Amino acid sequence: MYIYIFVGLLILFALYKERQALGCPEPPSGADCDNANGKAVSGTKPLPGDSNEVIYRKLQKAAAFGDRWVMWRIGFILSLPCMLLIFWFLNQKLPSEKELVVGMFVITALVYFMMNFYKFHLINVVQNNIDEGIRILKGRCP
Repeated sequence: MYIYIFVGLLILFALYKERQALGCPEPPSGADCDNANGKAVSGTKPLPGDSNEVIYRKLQKAAAFGDRWVMWRIGFILSLPCMLLIFWFLNQKLPSEKELVVGMFVITALVYFMMNFYKFHLINVVQNNIDEGIRILKGRCP
């Protein structure tokens, strides 16, 4: 029973940190999250009055959003409902504490490695293309 309580507290803390990363108000007020000020994208919006150098920096920061995205936390948050649903549909009961911990670890690892696979093969390629485009534009526009 203590493992369930500990896992529950960890999930609540992970959800709290995820809400912070998405720019949600603290304490929760029912207002929508300000995604433009979330951790991964804060300070990336170019403004008409920005100099070329500032716009280049903001574009590079926006392209690197994947580096500021906490992927393991998403896997961890998803792992609990996945484990509970899997066990409920297969066994019509809750998993034991050992099954819960091992299953959550496996699901968290799978989600984390899958997201890192796509970050390496997609997000980083786009980021490199944007960085190269910015480098070319810097050469063209003083």
